[in-house]
Amino acid sequence: MESRVFYSNKQDEVEAVEEVLSGIDESVMPDLVLVYSTLKYHGEYQRFLDVLGERFQGVPQVGGTVDGFVYEGGLRTSGLAVVLCWDEDASIDTFNVESRDYSGLRELAGDMDDGVLFLHYPLVYLPSSVDVLSIVARAKYYDLVGGSDAASREEYAARMSRYLDGKGVFNLPQRILGSFEGCDVPVVGVNLGHFNPKRESPRVFHNYSDIGNGVSGLIIEKEGVDVVSDDIYPSKAGGISETRDRVMEELKCLRSFSYRGSGNVISSIDGVPPMEKVEGFKGGVVSSEEFREKVEEESISGESPFIMFLLNSDTGGGSFLGVSNIYPFSYFPSYLDFDSFDDELYFGYEPAKGKLFDYISSVDGVSGSGFVFSVFDVASISIFGDMVLEYRDYLEEQIGDNYFSVLSVSPSVYLPRRFWRRDYLVEVSNNVLFAGSGLSVSVEI
Repeated sequence: MESRVFYSNKQDEVEAVEEVLSGIDESVMPDLVLVYSTLKYHGEYQRFLDVLGERFQGVPQVGGTVDGFVYEGGLRTSGLAVVLCWDEDASIDTFNVESRDYSGLRELAGDMDDGVLFLHYPLVYLPSSVDVLSIVARAKYYDLVGGSDAASREEYAARMSRYLDGKGVFNLPQRILGSFEGCDVPVVGVNLGHFNPKRESPRVFHNYSDIGNGVSGLIIEKEGVDVVSDDIYPSKAGGISETRDRVMEELKCLRSFSYRGSGNVISSIDGVPPMEKVEGFKGGVVSSEEFREKVEEESISGESPFIMFLLNSDTGGGSFLGVSNIYPFSYFPSYLDFDSFDDELYFGYEPAKGKLFDYISSVDGVSGSGFVFSVFDVASISIFGDMVLEYRDYLEEQIGDNYFSVLSVSPSVYLPRRFWRRDYLVEVSNNVLFAGSGLSVSVEI
């Protein structure tokens, strides 16, 4: 596959897309269009999508909002990027998942033996102010009726999990990618997210429409496609106890706790509401008024140096989750399905020191002979600052100029065993790799 990247940082979204198109000859018609935008044009994405749809009518398109992109021209954290792709040997198709029932996703892969699927979806979707405040009110009600009894709190955690699922706040990679179990080709979760999200973001772009909080799928069927996943964490050890010891050493583990919960909501840690434990790690629980102000000012951020690790005895691995006092209620909802894990968790520090290039290490596993599309964790910017500018030169040294990378929240991947480079620690369910930070995925086509 060959590619060309066109970029604009014009203040107006229509001027931006016009600048992009000015660099494309009128006779050019690609086989695939990728469109990524930062939040700079929030609320106006359809304006440039309409222009692109008219220009590339009938050409499949996927993409969404991210925090930045890396390509031959540089590392950008503002603006619009359009990637045109050509491949006469590939079969390319798109699909859109409109419901939250993922049971039919596996059928979309059919009997594919070669190729890759991409799924674009918000990992966490921040709804409108009205919806956010109604969610907080519901959670406060669960606080009241759930009380301090552990069994009662677990029951209301289950209710809260179902309620949040109905609201579409969290899209859980375990559930989405887990539906592909038995599939012979990799499925890459391009988890869309923002370090400082705006209301009603992230957004998904599918065939030149802003579909908001949806799931956009891309199927590329072709021989020789390679998918590489890597991360900042060690591999599994010989057994579950050895793996636990390795993780505790890596995290400089502060404490371990038992916990209870249901679905994607933790109801108690060591028998008390989880946010009381979080308070001991980061600055106290926010008030409802503080939370409302953050929503209105669009200043919500889950940044924290603390993470928790959860073991999964079924896979011998587990996953990592950032710990923050973001919620003005005592339950702890997340993008992980806690039903998959053992009942103990471990608090520590994110093991990021000295790992600048480990955040993009998936590119070390590709040959650079084809188009390389990568998803990198945007947390690297907050951790390393201007040092991430070295990524561009590093990528070009490793894979040349036929590449494009997005900076978003940590990606996920369903990875059949034939693509495993090592015994990944972050196996959250069978052949599904994911953690709240520190992963990268590179696909060579």
